[in-house]
Amino acid sequence: MTGPQLAILHHGDCCPGDAAYVEDPIRSPSLRRTQRWQPKQTMTKKQRIPHKFQPWIAVRKKYRLTDAQVQMARELGLSPKRFSNYADRKDQPWKLPLPEFIEALYEKQFGRVAPEVVLTIEAMAAEHQARREAKKLAKQEALAQEESQTEDAAATDEPASPEADDQ
Repeated sequence: MTGPQLAILHHGDCCPGDAAYVEDPIRSPSLRRTQRWQPKQTMTKKQRIPHKFQPWIAVRKKYRLTDAQVQMARELGLSPKRFSNYADRKDQPWKLPLPEFIEALYEKQFGRVAPEVVLTIEAMAAEHQARREAKKLAKQEALAQEESQTEDAAATDEPASPEADDQ
C-alpha cells in the first residue's frame, strides 16, 4: 500500500459483520504530522494541597458539606475519620443529618450560627503554604545575617599583619 495505512475498526461483538475502514494515525505519516500533541498554554499548575487538608476535602465531597460546615467541623475539633459514625442514620435514625449535627454543635459551643469569616479548604491550604514560605525565607535571611556578622567579627579579631609590626 502506498497511501495512508487503513485499519479495521469493529464496533464490538454486537455487529461482527459491520466493520469500518479508518485511517490509522500511528501508521499514517500524513496524520502523524498534522496531529502532533501541542501543550495548552492556558493550563495552570495545580496547587499542592498539604496532607493535613486532604481528608477534609474528601469529607466535603463525600458528605456534600459546604465550606462553612467543614470550617465549623474543623473549629469544633471533629475528626474527618469519624464522619461515617456521625452520619450513620441508616442504623440510628434518631441522629440528625450530618450538616445539621455540625451546625447544632457549633451553635451550642460558640453561640453563633456560622463562622464570621468562611474560607475554603483550598484557601486555607494557600495561606498555610504562604506562611511556610515566609517562615522559610525569614530563616534563610537570619542565617545569612548571622554568617555575615561572624565573618565581620572574624575579620576584626584577626591580628594585624606582620608587616605592620616590623615598622
